[in-house]
Amino acid sequence: MALPAPLGYGRATYQSLQDERDELKERVRQLMDLLRGSDEERSVFVDALRMTATEAKFLGVLLHRPHPRKEDLFQSAWGDHACPPDDGIVTTLICKMRPKLAIHGIHIKTVWGIGYEMDAENKSRLRQFLENWDRPRIVFPPSPNPESPSDCDCL
Repeated sequence: MALPAPLGYGRATYQSLQDERDELKERVRQLMDLLRGSDEERSVFVDALRMTATEAKFLGVLLHRPHPRKEDLFQSAWGDHACPPDDGIVTTLICKMRPKLAIHGIHIKTVWGIGYEMDAENKSRLRQFLENWDRPRIVFPPSPNPESPSDCDCL
């Protein structure tokens, strides 16, 4: 639903500004996907590595950025949230992520004074793991053969 044009703007100009705003929002979303990974990629982190949604966001940032600062990780999870958690939560979540990744030979390094990083070798291991991981599929038992004799006489 289009809003009425504010005073001083014609309807066409106002609609043009709305379209431009929507286009910019989409570009920002695409850039955020590049910086922190896509929703689909994060869902694989949750399923394959048994991570929480916040840990998956952190891992996406670590995978796609060279030296993310604590602030970058914090921003990826909470943005400009009105009541963000304590800054120490980033350190706590990284500590919880390390054992989940270590069993696959993937390590997160602390870069003192900067933040965290995954070197190229660990990023490569993570990408290889993700390529080889296949989502579990639900297997239903075979349905009974309608042509086989039945134990009940329903008819």
